[in-house]
Amino acid sequence: MSNNFNIPCKDLKNNISSVDIFRPVKSNEIIVDNYGYEWKKETADGWIRIKDNFFIPCGPNGSFYNHKYHSIENRNLQNQHLLNLKNKK
Repeated sequence: MSNNFNIPCKDLKNNISSVDIFRPVKSNEIIVDNYGYEWKKETADGWIRIKDNFFIPCGPNGSFYNHKYHSIENRNLQNQHLLNLKNKK
């Protein structure tokens, strides 16, 4: 039996531990989301969008990702808004 340390470990109820979501792995696995962006597997259950280095647990197809808030365009708007708030102080 061989071990694959690039996949997350699950308990008997099929849950992934929060530690495994952030455990770094050596992987060249890349997926493309519905919007054409490439994501590289960075942790056992976490992915980084190659274009802007945005990390999301479970990747773009997981339950944490919401394109309305996590798209590159909206992330840029959010960052600009925060910079504007910071500069007003």
